[in-house]
Amino acid sequence: MSTGRISNQLLFITIILLIFSSLTLSKTITVGINNAAGLDYDYEKIQLAINAAHNGDTIIVAQGTYEESINFIGKNITLTSIDPNAWNMTIIKFRNESIITFSGNENENCTLQGFTIRDGRAPNGGGINGNGTKATIRKCKISNNNSDVKGGGLYNCDGMIDDCIISDNRSVGKNTNTYGGGLYGCDGIINNCIIENAIYLPILQ
Repeated sequence: MSTGRISNQLLFITIILLIFSSLTLSKTITVGINNAAGLDYDYEKIQLAINAAHNGDTIIVAQGTYEESINFIGKNITLTSIDPNAWNMTIIKFRNESIITFSGNENENCTLQGFTIRDGRAPNGGGINGNGTKATIRKCKISNNNSDVKGGGLYNCDGMIDDCIISDNRSVGKNTNTYGGGLYGCDGIINNCIIENAIYLPILQ
């Protein structure tokens, strides 16, 4: 057998091994309050779990209220509550900045699902600032968030927004460029969502 054919076969085997390892190395990370109901979780903060995650990993968050802002930092991961159909039981809330921030580098392999996201405030995207992300946002309630410029609930999320409730969000600012109480600049598919009680109010000086 020629040296060239051996090299090609070794290259092919190496590629197959790399693909296999990428599929098998993905892991599940858990978040919750340790010792609650006798359960043991990997982390008590969602952001710490994201920091430890790699592309393809799944983070499962136990029911409860998490007072923190989180950033996906470009990772294509799945962040989900333990029961995505009970989004009111797993709450992420924070004040004075966007609750959820995407870097914009995430693709359709990144998913956020099963949370209530509330009480955020930021210049753009008080609830979620997407920065052009292609991530999927599914089965979330995004409510009572505020922006000073654009997108009280969501801003610049270009992936699919599916089966969400976007309610009682506001965009109130001191210029004529204030838009989108519920959402602004979200150019992906919006499917089966309820958008209600959104307020945008430019305050002219």
